[in-house]
Amino acid sequence: MRRLVLSMLVALSLLGLTAGSVAAKGPQPGDLGDHGWTCFFVPTLGVHCAPPGVPWAPPVERATPLLYWFDSDATDVDATDLDFSGTELLVPTAGFQSRPCPQEDLDDWMDIGIARACHHR
Repeated sequence: MRRLVLSMLVALSLLGLTAGSVAAKGPQPGDLGDHGWTCFFVPTLGVHCAPPGVPWAPPVERATPLLYWFDSDATDVDATDLDFSGTELLVPTAGFQSRPCPQEDLDDWMDIGIARACHHR
């Protein structure tokens, strides 16, 4: 009986540790960087992370797959405790055709200088 109780306590402890780390705050820049993502800080917009295989350095010459976005004042691109805010799609300014960005209540995508951006929360 003691073995059964002890085994159940160990199993519950391990389950609690696993659930705690998964339920935390979603993907994190520090973890993404360990898997080939490029994370960078954008003043007033927070930390952004580009997926592997997406060359990151402006200018944006083609539509960029969704960047992960962390609305934070923290400049630490290796952080593991930021709040995941959503995704961001970038499209080149050249040839951009006006379209609404309803996620940000904008009539047009935000011109961030290097591209047009729309954040999705």
